[in-house]
Amino acid sequence: MLLNESKSTARPEDARDFVNFVNSGEFALYFPEYRERRIVPVFSSLYIQPDLVRYPTRNGIYAVAMGEEVMQILNLAELRPESVEK
Repeated sequence: MLLNESKSTARPEDARDFVNFVNSGEFALYFPEYRERRIVPVFSSLYIQPDLVRYPTRNGIYAVAMGEEVMQILNLAELRPESVEK
């Protein structure tokens, strides 16, 4: 299951807040029916600064932003599926 946080302008504090939310397990309190499912967290925006991509990557969260024509996963090469299982 994808858990997405989208921002029109990606700021470091937005990424930090999303990482903290994902790591807190709070999602399961709001949606206990998804507790047993694998959550794939995604932080997205129209544009994400390259230095900001590193923070979600270190925390196993995909970063998605607009590419030349379509949205792209900016850190796909750095994340393997087993590293994002929560």
